[in-house]
Amino acid sequence: MASFGQLDLWRLAGKRSFDRGERYVDRVGELGDIEDGVVATVRGTEPYQVRLTWTAAGLTGDCSCPFGQDGEFCKHCVAVGLAVIAAGRNAAPTAADATPAADPTGPA
Repeated sequence: MASFGQLDLWRLAGKRSFDRGERYVDRVGELGDIEDGVVATVRGTEPYQVRLTWTAAGLTGDCSCPFGQDGEFCKHCVAVGLAVIAAGRNAAPTAADATPAADPTGPA
């Protein structure tokens, strides 16, 4: 299984959703293992179902929230990803585990 880190989450979600997702980590329920990732429920306005999968092709996330239903990598996906990292279940650590300090796409 491939691995992922915080920078991968930041790139998929963008700064705003990443920052919001950090505040939702304590709302992530038990992580359930699936063949290529995890599933979890995140308590938001209502309970949202999140599925993260990661393979050599990359990390993807699906969420039942309105933003996620529009195909976006939402704050709930970020929260689950951060919970996976905190639990050490994101496979082998990589340089991508570094906390993003600045927008890598633009000047500081």
